[in-house]
Amino acid sequence: MNTVKPADTRRASILRRLGRAYLILTGFLYLFAGLIGVTAAHPGGDLITLLVWNSRLIIKPFPLFPLLAKCFGSASCSIYGFLYISTLEPNEDHFQIFSAGMIALSLVAIWAAFAMKQRNRIASTVWLVLIVSSLFAALANVAADLADWGCYPYRGGNVSGRSIIYVCLAVSYLFAYVLAQVGLAPVKRPANTSVAD
Repeated sequence: MNTVKPADTRRASILRRLGRAYLILTGFLYLFAGLIGVTAAHPGGDLITLLVWNSRLIIKPFPLFPLLAKCFGSASCSIYGFLYISTLEPNEDHFQIFSAGMIALSLVAIWAAFAMKQRNRIASTVWLVLIVSSLFAALANVAADLADWGCYPYRGGNVSGRSIIYVCLAVSYLFAYVLAQVGLAPVKRPANTSVAD
């Protein structure tokens, strides 16, 4: 006997749609950032590119790269004293490749957000991996603040606010993911109900 009320299922459906819509919007924001980076006339020096990455609408992943290089390159993982790639973006030589990768990743994220409507496990797993990666990127920005590497964007009073916004964005991705899963029961296979004559 089904005890779920229609109003509850309607509310769960609205919450799932809101969660998916937020994830789709997030994918489009990163797609826009990747497209701006690929079409920039001067990679690493274009003002629009810098404004997009510093808009606080997306998590800036750049402090994560030297953190990963330092932690996976040696046994000790001290955040003090590593070379930071750049204050605003990766090396000019690699920026076009990074932007193209961002486009591919955001297209996968947009597909996954749409595919979550059909209870696609791969799509849910893709978004879970993206959320964990965004949490690491946000925490790398916090580590950059705490280590005080001496770069201008990570020095001063307003920087901690930027890192807090990045952490809040990562948490909002997780919240939207949870909303997109509200009321979804695992798909059950029907039991064999063969009747013997």
